[in-house]
Amino acid sequence: MVVEEHNEILRVTCGQLIKALMAWDIPPEDLWPVGTDSIHYRNFPTSSQSEKHWVNAFQIYIDKLLDSSNIPQGSVIPCALDQ
Repeated sequence: MVVEEHNEILRVTCGQLIKALMAWDIPPEDLWPVGTDSIHYRNFPTSSQSEKHWVNAFQIYIDKLLDSSNIPQGSVIPCALDQ
């Protein structure tokens, strides 16, 4: 997922992939690079509310991540699936 991706569709699509993988019981720490601060996945929205509500929660999650860290524009955060 690109945290500050300018294309909203790509950002949400990446988030939906992460949400789906977590729904299949893949631990969130396995979806981020080793050594990533747990804040990046601790508050990831996984609720199974309506898709519209999830997208809103996901946008809040992204906004809080960007506000709470010095992530440069275009930084890649997940997905490390090569475990």
